[in-house]
Amino acid sequence: MKVVINVHYRGDGDSARRFVEDMVSEGVLERVRAEGGCLGYEYFASMEDPGHVLLVEHWEDESALDAHSRSDNMAAISSLKNRYALSAEVERFLV
Repeated sequence: MKVVINVHYRGDGDSARRFVEDMVSEGVLERVRAEGGCLGYEYFASMEDPGHVLLVEHWEDESALDAHSRSDNMAAISSLKNRYALSAEVERFLV
């Protein structure tokens, strides 16, 4: 089964948007999209709440997501998340 993950990142001011900008400028976003089994990895900024960004991930299967979770890219994401003191609410769906 395919896996869809929604991650709601929230922070003060525009910190969530700056997090995404760093994901792009530091090459993390491009590297994640190149991982085996990654079918989609997109960020969406809220028009109403500048402190909220939604990440929608699509993975081929559980093993691809597990490999991503153990990757150096995930460590880089965690570091960036901590840099901006973001909270993250995760929703997981099997489709």
